[in-house]
Amino acid sequence: MIKKIKNSKLFKNKIFQLVLFAFLINFVCDILIQRSLIDAFMRIFTKPLNVLFNMALICLTISLCGLFKRQKFALIMLSFPWLGIAIGNFVLQFYRSAPLAFVDLQLIFYVQSVFNSYLSIFDVILIALAVVAVAVLFVIVFKKCKKNDRFVFKSLSYFAVSLLFVLIFKGPFVRINALSDDYDNLTIAYKEYGFPYCFVNSMIDRDVHEPDKYSSEDIRDCIVRLDDFILNKSYENVNVSVDSDDAPNVIFLQLESFMDCNYLLDIDFSSNPNPFFSSLKENYPHGSLAVPTYGAGTANVEFEVMTGLSLDYFGPGEYPYMTVLRDQTSESVCFNLKEHNYYSTIIHNNRASFYDRDNVFANMGYDRYVSSEFMVDLEYTPVGWIKDKCLEYEIFKALEKSPGKDFIYTISVEGHGQYIGSTEGLSSDIKASSSDLSYSEDLLNQYAYYANLVYEMDLFVKSLVSSLEEYDENVMLVIFGDHLPNLGMSDEDVYFNDVYMSEYVIYTNYEADIESKDLATYQLASYALENIACNSGIINKLHQTREFNNNYEDDLHMLEYDIFENHKYLWGGSNPYIREDMEFGYNDLIINSVSYNEGVITIKGENFNECTRVYINKSKEDCVLIDKNTLIVYNDKVDDGDIILLKQMNGATVYSISNSLEIKK
Repeated sequence: MIKKIKNSKLFKNKIFQLVLFAFLINFVCDILIQRSLIDAFMRIFTKPLNVLFNMALICLTISLCGLFKRQKFALIMLSFPWLGIAIGNFVLQFYRSAPLAFVDLQLIFYVQSVFNSYLSIFDVILIALAVVAVAVLFVIVFKKCKKNDRFVFKSLSYFAVSLLFVLIFKGPFVRINALSDDYDNLTIAYKEYGFPYCFVNSMIDRDVHEPDKYSSEDIRDCIVRLDDFILNKSYENVNVSVDSDDAPNVIFLQLESFMDCNYLLDIDFSSNPNPFFSSLKENYPHGSLAVPTYGAGTANVEFEVMTGLSLDYFGPGEYPYMTVLRDQTSESVCFNLKEHNYYSTIIHNNRASFYDRDNVFANMGYDRYVSSEFMVDLEYTPVGWIKDKCLEYEIFKALEKSPGKDFIYTISVEGHGQYIGSTEGLSSDIKASSSDLSYSEDLLNQYAYYANLVYEMDLFVKSLVSSLEEYDENVMLVIFGDHLPNLGMSDEDVYFNDVYMSEYVIYTNYEADIESKDLATYQLASYALENIACNSGIINKLHQTREFNNNYEDDLHMLEYDIFENHKYLWGGSNPYIREDMEFGYNDLIINSVSYNEGVITIKGENFNECTRVYINKSKEDCVLIDKNTLIVYNDKVDDGDIILLKQMNGATVYSISNSLEIKK
């Protein structure tokens, strides 16, 4: 029977073969994205138009197999990207909640920096073996596939028909909700509209969407309206203003995956993981914070807080750090405070380049970037993330080193996943339990590990606040969690009934009359600045007038589009924000002495860490870090007068270079 079907006219028809192959590829993609064979099968009947559109997208690539002589091999190779990316997404979602978007492929160069935090040696070996096995399989298939006559015209015709189908029917399918151009939750969208469509959409739908209303007159009217609002706005409740002699230093503390663990509805802990944060909320202004991401996407939270711009108007899954901010500047809290002579420092206890931060932060107005490449005496979590306690020292160093008032944005990393089932290596042993039997022992152990991370982060916040209480300058400290942890939560599992909700607290070491309000991340910085009477910047003004501006959301969309995508009418056609010549770190790399003894070179100096590299006569040498003042190189082939210097670097990027000294044998 099977042989009869295979030899039938229909089965040998090229069009039928391509459509069948596209159907099978899409079906496998659906199984992987739905994580269910039954759900994938039911989509054929419940969402036939959606399935058809996704098949057309797949046909766009596989129809080109006729351009090659080994058509079966070409068909496999043209199918592999779809299946490979779908499998990659399936694996990725075990480690984070957000699915794979096109921008994630741009981050592949940064993967090495977080490998150890997510993958064990066994995992790496399995991946390596899988890659080798696939390569060998491709070679075998290539040799076994016979050469055939090309069918170029038919192949291009199939491609053209598939393309026309996609172009003609996308609009109607969107109108009848078989597809969507506008979705906030990527995970839901991938399940609803199919993996091929959503992934392609994340590739082509980028940057700020054009608003319904946009012209120079619209922008001018918006600016006039905002200026009028600001003129009539009262800052009478502000105790300390940005331009007064006692203007406060402003510190933002963005805590990785931090939340009040007491807001987990079905989980009980043996003790409160965050007692100090709970007490802060009782004594200082606070509120809920609507965030753009869950479980991952820290850089997008930073973007919204620093710029005041909303990701709602960008393409799905987009990281503006990797797109619009790579080559241009934007209004930011840095630039707004710079108008009042603030010095801006950003501190992050992770590598400098991840998400292109070492480039983007200069476009956002930062004067200095202190990353893990410039930190010493670091401690690590069991999965390899740097603990947050080091940040207090870096914050106070920033406060003391600059000549005037400071804006300091601090990005924590300790609370990052993956969340393992053991608390060994942490300072407490908080247990997790639940009366809900759906929580497995393994999941409860992961919650316990997370709670112990939160406990350490809470201790860090307590120590920082205690030190700021004694500090002899006024300080406003804005504390918030960037997103909830990736622990498979749903809206029903958390206090706010929304996994896209975090919290903030504003602490001041001076008398301040600040009202508790619920905010979105893109409103947070403006609210902080509002409470020190700083209304510099158009976006900042917009947020400070939101409560009596009926056009608030339309204005925000229009201004975002004008900033990144069009004529920059709001600035008179020319961007006024100039990229900063940003410096890296505070710790100069210094060589004090070099000694040689029977093939062992001992380098004494200052501020050495895991990112310090040794060069002898411009040649990189392997070195052993003994402590922050000592490095050792094993080399018995050096000569008197050889030049030794150090570089602070990560990967191929050099952030600073030491003085040089001669080797004397």
